[in-house]
Amino acid sequence: MAIYKITDTSGSVNNKITRGGNLIIAGENIRVGVDHKDIGVYFVSTTDEKGIVRVREGGIFENNPNEVVVEVPFGLNPDCKWYVEIRTQYSEDSDKILDAPRATRFTERLRVRNRCNCERLFGEDAHE
Repeated sequence: MAIYKITDTSGSVNNKITRGGNLIIAGENIRVGVDHKDIGVYFVSTTDEKGIVRVREGGIFENNPNEVVVEVPFGLNPDCKWYVEIRTQYSEDSDKILDAPRATRFTERLRVRNRCNCERLFGEDAHE
């Protein structure tokens, strides 16, 4: 289980992510599932141990063993850098389901950028 590359809708690879945009996560054995309460895609702050943001239910658009596409949450603080972490119950052999989730984290620190400059003009809820 490993994450190899993060591609933002802006075209940035392994660097910047766009709040409210889509993120393509490429890797091996990264399909999210099955039914444990802790499975999912998470953004983990590199500076604040309590800074963990889970991708909302319905925010995973593609979920394959080698590629997962998610929506980047608007709640990410642009003053922090973030890791992407996937937690799943699928084993290396995706026919087997594990009792407890396992996790993998992308080791590159990702910077957050706004989807547009609307936040500066209209406030944080400009996209909602």
